[in-house]
Amino acid sequence: MANTNAKPAFIPSECMDETPVNLIEKKLCQLSSLLHACHGGGQDNFDDLSPAHRNQLIWLASDLTEQIQDLVDPVRDEAFARGQKALATQAAAIVEAQS
Repeated sequence: MANTNAKPAFIPSECMDETPVNLIEKKLCQLSSLLHACHGGGQDNFDDLSPAHRNQLIWLASDLTEQIQDLVDPVRDEAFARGQKALATQAAAIVEAQS
């Protein structure tokens, strides 16, 4: 089944602000393209590469994954902190309303 909500495979950098979320999307797009070249329709080409080149492509995928994780961690932490602040605000409002 095709994904009808799929994003374009290439997002020109001039179309993206350098926000953490956009950097994550860009890295995910790069990783997705790399993995498509190694799997599925690109599997034959990948299999034709030397073991050293296959290893380097997997290494690149691993590096991209680590870079994405490094970008996701602070975004997740900030979202969590905002959620905690919102809960504290709501709790304070409830306590004040009960007073």
